[in-house]
Amino acid sequence: MLSLLAGVLEPVEGKIRLHPKTEMAYFGQSNVDRLDPDKTVEEEILSVHPEQSRGAVRGICGLMMFSGDDALKKVKVLSGGEKSRVLLGKLLVKSSNLLLLDEPTNHLDMQSTEGLMYALEDFPGAIMLVTHSEMILRRV
Repeated sequence: MLSLLAGVLEPVEGKIRLHPKTEMAYFGQSNVDRLDPDKTVEEEILSVHPEQSRGAVRGICGLMMFSGDDALKKVKVLSGGEKSRVLLGKLLVKSSNLLLLDEPTNHLDMQSTEGLMYALEDFPGAIMLVTHSEMILRRV
């Protein structure tokens, strides 16, 4: 269902219509394949909003636990959990009022999961979440 809403899949029948003011951000389980392996963490996050200052992008990198020179690591050397954190950082930069999250905590350690929970609790829009974690469901 999330893939249909995000436009990754086309419906077999009917149409999916979103409100004209919907600004969606989608985190899919396989989205890490959409990262450019030759870009740095900083460059990937900057690619969402090129007009952002380097300081603002570095702040997002820091929130995603890529502080200092870690923000200059190439995507191709990152672990699965680190790639997930890059994608989550890109969602934070994007202006949205609807988050579609498909197992966003896969590959994340407890500290990263806790940080994500705090960010979701503060998110002012709507969230559609798929997870196997009862703890996350109760929190969100």
